[in-house]
Order: sequence, then C-alpha cells, then structure tokens
Amino acid sequence: MTALLIATVAYLLLSYASSSPPLPRHSALREVALDGIAPGQLEVVEWSGRQVVVLHRGGSLAEEGGPEGRFLVVVGHAVASGCPVIYQPPASHLGAPVEPWPGGFRDPCSGSWYDSAGHSLDSSGADLRVPPHHFPSTHTLIIGEEQP
Repeated sequence: MTALLIATVAYLLLSYASSSPPLPRHSALREVALDGIAPGQLEVVEWSGRQVVVLHRGGSLAEEGGPEGRFLVVVGHAVASGCPVIYQPPASHLGAPVEPWPGGFRDPCSGSWYDSAGHSLDSSGADLRVPPHHFPSTHTLIIGEEQP
C-alpha cells in the first residue's frame, strides 16, 4: 500500500513538473515566409506538435537590422503552466504590469506577463522558450534547426 502511495505521488509530481515537455532536438523543419507578416502582427505556425509564435516586433527593433532583431520566435505556451499565451498588442491593458503597455504576452492560466522579447516580467517566472531556428535570408525563417 505504501509503495502504491509513493508511486502515485511520484507520478503526480513528475506530471506536474513536466507540464511543458522539452523541445525536440531533432525534428522536422518548418519554413515560414516572413514577407506576409506586417509590423505588429504575428503568425502562429505548427512545429513538432507545438504552436510557435512568430511576431514582427516592428518599431525601433526593426531598425536594428536583420530579421533577428525584427522577429521574435517563441513556443506559444508558458513553461510553468503549459497554457497557450495570448498576444497583447501595445496599448493600455487592465492588469498589465507596465502602463502604458508596450506589447507582449499574457498567460491566462497563471496571470504571468511576458515582454515582446518573451522574457517573463514575474521575478519567479521562466521566459518563453525559443525553438531552434535560423534566418537563411531576410525573407525566410527555418524552425527546427540552428544556423547550419
């Protein structure tokens, strides 16, 4: 009976700890055309069974040059809760941790907020995960592998 109780508790703890499974190291590649994503807009694409958010940040970040500065590429689920994050565009949002809100993401399950770089605005929160990716050109994103 004690062994069954220990096994059940261990299973529940492991299930809770792995609410957001690790990213695959080797998986199918996903190509995304960047030309159709206007500044301030995002596109959600499927990669290895996960939703990946591609956000064209625009603004001053767009002037940093190259697609690396203009586009955020993150897994669209919060690490701790596993819930899909919701994009909150720049504006004043009730409950946002910064006023006026510059834009970013919110986890509706935990109430956590993330900036437009995917960094957690909660001191104990984990940043949104970045899948392996690279930009072979200024018009194309490849998800699933780092720069070859």
